[in-house]
Amino acid sequence: MEASENAGSCERPTSATEPGSSPGRQLDETDRQILEWAGKLELESVDLREKADALLGLLQQRCSEVAASQQGLETWKQTVGAELSAFKADVVQALEEQRKAVAGEVRRAAGARRTPPPDMERFAGRIIKSFETRQQRWFKEFQATQDVLYNVTVQLDRATDVLGSVSRDLQALSARQAQTEAFLARHVHELGGSVLPSTPPPSMAPRQRASPPGPAARTRDKAHQTRYLIPWEDISDQEL
Repeated sequence: MEASENAGSCERPTSATEPGSSPGRQLDETDRQILEWAGKLELESVDLREKADALLGLLQQRCSEVAASQQGLETWKQTVGAELSAFKADVVQALEEQRKAVAGEVRRAAGARRTPPPDMERFAGRIIKSFETRQQRWFKEFQATQDVLYNVTVQLDRATDVLGSVSRDLQALSARQAQTEAFLARHVHELGGSVLPSTPPPSMAPRQRASPPGPAARTRDKAHQTRYLIPWEDISDQEL
């Protein structure tokens, strides 16, 4: 009867974390959780790297498109400015020639008659007024074109600022990715980089005691066989 009680006390579990479970099962569960979190960190690192590459490619494409649009707008601005200047010069020259011709006719008519006819005065007034009206309209159109070009330039500057902000966010994402990889490598290195065996080797197998272990022996067994789980949920983003 005493022998059976001694055998039952020798088979009693020595772990303080889960009564009724063996140390080998506890080690297997710990290693499984470590490998599971290591795999999750590795997948997250790969996903972040792929997203960073895709965002960098998209950023380069958008920068190329903005640069091409800006170059096209500059060329269009120069072309429109040259055409408006040439058109304005041609109109001014034509009106000046017409004015000189009308003035010559008026002087010749005045030489024949001391007082010019009222119809000639009204004709000259209409020509001058038409010229002033057209000049004002052309000036307004030119001013509107300049305003449009200015607004386009402002929008391009804002787009450049947005692209700069996206670039800074990508740099921060790359830095966090590097920190995540360093964190993973550090913990894998601390854990030895390998899975602990489910059963200890013969040299580490616990010796069977002929008598029930005392308090000191139980404390020593707990220190050698108990392994605590790493609280991954408590790790904050700042630690990553």
